[in-house]
Amino acid sequence: ANILAAPLVNLAPTIASLVKSGGEIGLSGVLATQKDNVVKGYSELFEDVKVAGEDGGWVLITGRRR
Repeated sequence: ANILAAPLVNLAPTIASLVKSGGEIGLSGVLATQKDNVVKGYSELFEDVKVAGEDGGWVLITGRRR
């Protein structure tokens, strides 16, 4: 979903509560200019959070639940 970084980071605890330990997430439709904020925000609850792909100014961020 195309969503700005701030609301997506605010949703991190809710999303984390829905993912089992070891479960993986994929956040797509994130603006490349906002990727660092999203990676930082999700790194508190997920491990190996990284940009897994980029296309036309949009990124896919992946991670695994702690």
